[in-house]
Amino acid sequence: MSIEQTHIRNPFQKWTYFSRSDNRVDLFTMCTAVHKDDTDSFFSYIRDLEPFEITTLLRRIKTNLDLEELDWGYVGGKCLVWCDVEDLPKLYDIVNAFLKYGYSIYIQDGTQVTFHKRDYPICPQKHEKLFLIKVKELESLGIETVYLIHLAIHRTDFWTGEEGKLFSATLRTKYFLPDRIDEENRMLSEDLGESD
Repeated sequence: MSIEQTHIRNPFQKWTYFSRSDNRVDLFTMCTAVHKDDTDSFFSYIRDLEPFEITTLLRRIKTNLDLEELDWGYVGGKCLVWCDVEDLPKLYDIVNAFLKYGYSIYIQDGTQVTFHKRDYPICPQKHEKLFLIKVKELESLGIETVYLIHLAIHRTDFWTGEEGKLFSATLRTKYFLPDRIDEENRMLSEDLGESD
């Protein structure tokens, strides 16, 4: 099975990707759990909403944004939210709708950033900035992010902002990693291609 069959590229962030639904290839897992907490931790515990609350919230967002599909379910004890591939261009509109209604979400595109109400509005640049803050925080705690996060964060081209590009050089130096992409050092996310 090819990576295109199991994953879909986030068109707004280079080399980030969502997992496709096991049951329907037209759906992808957008986020894990929706919560009203403002816990700010990379590995934060997320309280699941009551079924009626999440169903009502998703129905409202789906209607307001005229989405093809926005559904949820419990998988492994976690509340997952699925979105239709056709609605991927509205990704940040969906994220901002959650935040506007007072709910935080934990995005599932490999960056694993929790967007909080205080972060509203979210755009690709702010997503990258929040991700960079988290990665730097983990590095400062002695966590080797290049091995924990399965994204090409050590490559200059991964980042659009200058601060991220400088940070990638620090990672390459620290972990003796190349900036170039070749068959020997290619990462899974890089096989999905580049952002438009």
